[in-house]
Parts: sequence; C-alpha cells; structure tokens
Amino acid sequence: MLLPEVGAAVSVLLGFAPPATLSAASSSKLNEVLMPNPFDKPRAVFMLDVRGAEGS
Repeated sequence: MLLPEVGAAVSVLLGFAPPATLSAASSSKLNEVLMPNPFDKPRAVFMLDVRGAEGS
C-alpha cells in the first residue's frame, strides 16, 4: 500500500471519510482491506492499548 492509501485506511478506521483525492484503484484496494471475507480466519491480531486517555 502507498502512503495515501494507508492514510485513507487510518482515517476510515478512526471514523472519518477518506480524502476525495483517493483514486478509484486505491478506493478499491481500501475496500478489500476494510471489508475482508468473513470466512477467512485472521492470522494475526493488532491490539492498541492507550493508557492515560481518561480525563483527570
């Protein structure tokens, strides 16, 4: 994936719309990444633990 495609994927995962400048090919690749086949079993899990995000 190219840097703009990674940025678009991160934007979508954070709940924002991808940039309007994203090409059709990149948009198709983004759909493949974000809407995988539900019958494929994941080979790895990415977990992000953010500590200290609570307001004090």
